[in-house]
Amino acid sequence: MGMSSYVMDLEEKFMDKCADVAIDSESFQEYSSRVKAYLNMVPHLDNHEVSYIIDNVWFDMHAQCGGN
Repeated sequence: MGMSSYVMDLEEKFMDKCADVAIDSESFQEYSSRVKAYLNMVPHLDNHEVSYIIDNVWFDMHAQCGGN
């Protein structure tokens, strides 16, 4: 596995974990607080990149659920 494949795999696993947490969270505040426990999965990303993923996963999960 090349380095870029490894990095992409880490990011995908982080997004999957974020999605799991989003489904089980009552609010964005709860979600964003809980997902911080998994930041060690993507140490190569800066704060802006991590925030982008966290925000997009939350909004994508709630768009799929009809905006609940």
